[in-house]
Amino acid sequence: MHSILVLDELDHIASDSQSLNKVFAALNSQLSNMRVIAIANTHTLTSQTHALPTESNITTLHFSPYKDSQLLKIVQARLAPLHIGPSAAAAKEFFPTPALMLLTKKVAAVTGDVRTLFEVLRGAVDMAVKKAGNVTPDVIIAAFKAHAPTTSRTPAGGNEMISKVQNQPMQARLVLLSLVLALKRLESNLPLSSGASVLPSPIKRARSTQAVVASSLSIDKSAFHTFYSSILGRSEILSPVSRSDLDDLLNVLEGHGLVVLSTSVGSPSKTGRRALGRSSSFGGLGKQSSAHDIKLGDGVRVEEVLRALRVSEATEDIQEEELREIWDRENKKILKEVKAAELKAQRESGAKFVDAMED
Repeated sequence: MHSILVLDELDHIASDSQSLNKVFAALNSQLSNMRVIAIANTHTLTSQTHALPTESNITTLHFSPYKDSQLLKIVQARLAPLHIGPSAAAAKEFFPTPALMLLTKKVAAVTGDVRTLFEVLRGAVDMAVKKAGNVTPDVIIAAFKAHAPTTSRTPAGGNEMISKVQNQPMQARLVLLSLVLALKRLESNLPLSSGASVLPSPIKRARSTQAVVASSLSIDKSAFHTFYSSILGRSEILSPVSRSDLDDLLNVLEGHGLVVLSTSVGSPSKTGRRALGRSSSFGGLGKQSSAHDIKLGDGVRVEEVLRALRVSEATEDIQEEELREIWDRENKKILKEVKAAELKAQRESGAKFVDAMED
């Protein structure tokens, strides 16, 4: 006699990986006549569970997140009954197509999750009803910014900051990873853009790929979006989001205290780094352009961000594995550029020495 056990919403059934140990431990003794079909939005629970059957007995199927066109069809199908009969005109006015298209594009850019789609839509409906208006694009944007992850799991060790990072959607985690890499480039006196020159530094830098970057550094938002897009442009699995969607992701991260967004005075450099100083203290400098900066949130440690992103461990999740590969690839690139800059500096120093001797 064979048995099939179906576990749907696995990531919501179990509060942590230990909750599944008894289930998988039972499977170890029943593999000959029992099969389990587990359905989840993430594979991290099973990858951290120590009582799993042998890897050869596990088959993992990855389903890509919904695209905006697919989400639009889903939401239109769900709202279709409202467009039948005498209420059709009112429904069309209350749910205008441009607003629904905006909603699906933003959800696809962040999670591609149907539940997120309807959670944000419900929030937008509530806002529209309170204002006695319709679900306009502005209402969608407000509802999207107000939306927060419904899960609240604390990993082993009880680190709240790590829990915040791990509860973020993949696109938000990619933004955090890109920010850490950007700060690390600046810490290594490397430019964000390939066309800019290497920044001079009197400080000898450590070459460790796990070096802690200065959390006090800030980056111009435009330069950061270019850098973030270039990193993901080299990925075959993950794609960068638009500038407006990146703004939404940064707003969500700021709401969780993971990043800080500020408006500073002064023109951004080609490297993406801003000069240090108090912009409000120099009133006599005349007109200056203002731009938005990004930095890590107060008390957010880079080591904990990297630990939460699991860049040092293998995972069954294809997207998380790609995130780790991005980290490894960009670190190798940083090391290569630092070595090239040091060799160039040595050659230039040697040439100056020769010139001085000849003089």
